[in-house]
This record gives sequence, structure tokens and C-alpha cells, in this order.
Amino acid sequence: KFGVPKQGGMVRKDNSEIVLSSEYSMDSVRGLEEGTFIWVLWSFHQCGGKEKELIRPPKLGGNEKMGVFGARSPFRPNNIAMSLLRLVQVSWKEGRVHITVQGADMVTDTPVLDIKPYHPMADVPWEKYPTPWFLESKNEVKEVQFNCEVKKSFKAIIEEVLRLDPRPAYHEDSDRVYVNELKKMNVHWRVVGDKIEVIKVQKKELK
Repeated sequence: KFGVPKQGGMVRKDNSEIVLSSEYSMDSVRGLEEGTFIWVLWSFHQCGGKEKELIRPPKLGGNEKMGVFGARSPFRPNNIAMSLLRLVQVSWKEGRVHITVQGADMVTDTPVLDIKPYHPMADVPWEKYPTPWFLESKNEVKEVQFNCEVKKSFKAIIEEVLRLDPRPAYHEDSDRVYVNELKKMNVHWRVVGDKIEVIKVQKKELK
């Protein structure tokens, strides 16, 4: 809940895989690799039954209300999401199509509804677009410090996820320790002043 990137493209140093149903062959993705980016429509499958007409966006501190269709909340009438992702490769493995992407803002086992190629002309506004409320203030980036040993490759992923301070806007206490699951590892961290401190990284225990 507190570690998923708030938008697609915010975390780019790790690859994710979309695995198509076994009924689809490589014919279904013919031509997809001719582009660099793809639109992915998917489901907020962990947010069912919580949609409201008015929501409190974390970007506004959790105090001001916005309409559900005027914001990008995951709690939506049909729980449908859309992400622009970088296409890395398309491959055939174990009898199924695997689409490798970068910039995913999903959790493991997220249901993917559809995939479409990005259109560099049709998918951009044809007039100057005014600055919306969610871009009026820049994302605050915090320095991430490690108080434990972490592999260099995994450290880069942790830094990218935590540097934007994924806490809920109403959490301001520095004593709270958060735990994010990343690549089957539990990352324990807390906020100390203007820095984020990684306390412990351990393999997730299987239930």
C-alpha cells in the first residue's frame, strides 16, 4: 500500500513482466516491438468496494476533497487503471507470451485488461494544456540512507521507490517504521528529518 509508485514511469530501474493468457500466441503481439512505449490498461484488484464520488488526494495533504473523475485515485467505480510503460522486449517462454516493461506502477499478480501501442501523434494534446492541480507543486525527493548491507543492484531499486517518500500524507511522525515488499524482500524504513533511513532488508517469510 505504501510502496507502489504513485504513477507509471516513476520507478524505471527495474523490469516487470506481463504474461499473456495461454490462448494468445506471438501473432497477437506482432508489430508491438516496433514502438518504444505501450499503454497498459489494468485493474486495481485490491481496491474493490471502496469507491466514492469525493476522495482526499494525498497530493493535497489528505484534507481537501476532489471528485473521483477529477483525480487519479485507485478507488474508482470500475477500478480501471492506465499506465504508459516502456517496452523492453517481447518473448515466448514456457508456452506463453511475456512482455517485459519498465516503469510499472502495479503489484504482483495485477490483472492486465488490454495493451495498446503508444501513438506519438494521437496520444498528445492538440492544444496547450493548463497545469492541473496535481502538478502545481513538485514531488519532494528525499535522500535515502542505508544502515544495513544491500546488494548494489537492489539498492538502486529501493532508492527509486523510497526517494519520493511513499508515506500517506497524514503520516508525519518519524518514529513509525514502514515495511515495503519489493521483489520478495521486506524493506524496513523510516523517515528521519529530510532523509529516509533503510533499517533492515530481509527475505519475506512464506506463509
